[in-house]
Amino acid sequence: MILSPSTNVVKMIIGDLAIPRLREVPDQRTMGRSQCDSPELNPSCICCSWKHLKFYAASKRLSTAVLDTNGLPLETGVEYYALPAITDVAGGLTLINRNNSCPLYVGQEPIAPVVSQGFPVTFKPYAEGETIIRESRDLTVTFQAFTNCIQSTAWRVGEEDLETGRRFLVTGGEADYFAIQSTTGGYSLVWCPTESCPTCKPRCGSAGILIENNKRLLVLDGPAFPFRFSRVN
Repeated sequence: MILSPSTNVVKMIIGDLAIPRLREVPDQRTMGRSQCDSPELNPSCICCSWKHLKFYAASKRLSTAVLDTNGLPLETGVEYYALPAITDVAGGLTLINRNNSCPLYVGQEPIAPVVSQGFPVTFKPYAEGETIIRESRDLTVTFQAFTNCIQSTAWRVGEEDLETGRRFLVTGGEADYFAIQSTTGGYSLVWCPTESCPTCKPRCGSAGILIENNKRLLVLDGPAFPFRFSRVN
């Protein structure tokens, strides 16, 4: 059984519930002290610190806020429906029981006479203290729903589809960091962590839809599916 606290909608499928376990943010105040405890003796520390400060300030200034359907910035911790930007293309994002077992997969509500908005999601930026969701910045995504599986409803990258090689998005376990990017007619969801792992070389991918056994599943590594975000009233 799955229950969305915002809508009181109940779905009888196997699910999961737990508090998301997010990666701990390194304490920037203690990193590198062994080399830069005395910056007056090491000018490179002053140089690098100043360059990092300028880069961080520039990225904060140039990063555009993601807007909801009312033209307002998305806010940290506030619930939103992730809906297709193109009308008449099924419903909002939801939890999908793909294999009659846990974990649940990220997918899309099917086309129906009355299309469902799915389950609300919340966003949490990697940047500590950030209250606005900004384009191309690392963040976690979590469904706000109660389920039967004893697992988190936070998103992560799952296994590859054997036929297409595209990677599924699933829930449960440690949350991965995603980003929202502006695209024609809306926004796309991408996996390409940069802030959370600046030295990584990930196999980046945009989220699109894969239809399997009449189920619409969210997967990476294909054409991006455009979304819009509607604040839950």
